[in-house]
Amino acid sequence: VPVLNNKNGLRQCLDSVISQQYEHLEIAVIDGGSSDGTLEVISDFEHVIAYTESNQDRGISDAFNRGIKATTGELVAVLNSDDFWTGCTIKILLEAIERNPVGDIYSGQIRFVDSSTGRSYLRSPDLRRMERRMNLFHPALFVRRSCYDQVGMYSEDYQFAMDADWCHRAMKSNVRFAFVDGVLANMVLGGK
Repeated sequence: VPVLNNKNGLRQCLDSVISQQYEHLEIAVIDGGSSDGTLEVISDFEHVIAYTESNQDRGISDAFNRGIKATTGELVAVLNSDDFWTGCTIKILLEAIERNPVGDIYSGQIRFVDSSTGRSYLRSPDLRRMERRMNLFHPALFVRRSCYDQVGMYSEDYQFAMDADWCHRAMKSNVRFAFVDGVLANMVLGGK
């Protein structure tokens, strides 16, 4: 979970992960040097966070990469501090893995949420449309650790769209995408 000055979003994000009640979760929080009370929120969750750091980073890609490197699990999810999982994200994911255990990247639907109006809408992943538009959504991706060895990490050349770049590189690397039937994450519109 990368975060910078987002104490309210981080609390909701971490609550959504903990609510999965799945004992094998390993949470890493990479804070870019917050000064708004975010560190206090991290402290409130220290009993469930496996790894945390707070210092200046080189941007979002650097925070993504540091979090991935700090964890040890077979599947990796990058969830921005504004975003949050549904109440049954892990259950949906585990059922999808049981049906298709050979996937390298599991990609599900995402719900975009406009916090100013309360409106939301769903988007489904679609590899065929990736040529023209980003149709894989990193908050709804679960990536096998071995993919990072094959594809590489997130490029620090990008301040935005580093996830699109990574997904395109993954497609070129011929990793196996498995599509999950269900909403895995909520992505709050706005932010960087």
